[in-house]
Amino acid sequence: MVEGYDATAKLVNEEISKLGDAGTFADLAGIDKKLGLPKGTSFEMGGYADYFAFEED
Repeated sequence: MVEGYDATAKLVNEEISKLGDAGTFADLAGIDKKLGLPKGTSFEMGGYADYFAFEED
């Protein structure tokens, strides 16, 4: 794993950008595994957790 939040976020977001619009939650889990990160890290760092937390009905 890389050192520091900013470096980790940069790697995660680079991987997410490679997915384009076709990315899935399984792809995010794959990024976590590839980078040796705890499960859910890509979901959180990619901003998806905030999106779903504040999505209005």
